[in-house]
Amino acid sequence: MKDLINHKDLQEHYLFRAMMLMPLRELDIASIQQEKAYCETEDDFAIVNYCNTSEHGRTFSRVVLDDTLHHRWTSFLDIVSRVNCNDKTARNIFQFYRNHNYLEVGQDGNRIIFKASQPMLEVYKRYAKIIFNVESKTMSLYHKSITEYVRNLETPGNDYQVNERNSVITNS
Repeated sequence: MKDLINHKDLQEHYLFRAMMLMPLRELDIASIQQEKAYCETEDDFAIVNYCNTSEHGRTFSRVVLDDTLHHRWTSFLDIVSRVNCNDKTARNIFQFYRNHNYLEVGQDGNRIIFKASQPMLEVYKRYAKIIFNVESKTMSLYHKSITEYVRNLETPGNDYQVNERNSVITNS
């Protein structure tokens, strides 16, 4: 006999499934980051090595990429607040990325502003293609679990039944 389960139990089920897959997904990503198959130039390798060893290097790149992909420029104030580092650290990281031609720099009055350069966008695109590779063993299961968890957070339903201990099916 099938037992109806409540919304909270369903949320917990999908959270647990996502939690089971998250270490595997993070190990996939760590392996991808260590292999550096998306790097083509010496600058790519230098930046990726820096990201893998620097406390704020990867976060800096993600702030710059986020702003660039949303057609915005980044400032040192943005970096300091979003990366949670001091101004000197932000400027040192900026200089490292700039030395490797990973930033385009402009001015807004007296303020220096910057965004990802084409080489930075290209290496990030290659990285994204590998990260989102559908052949990844855990990617589709991980995505499905997260999607179901989020869906059940947003719109509780009561049309789910448990068929066996770790399986949830829709009552259709």
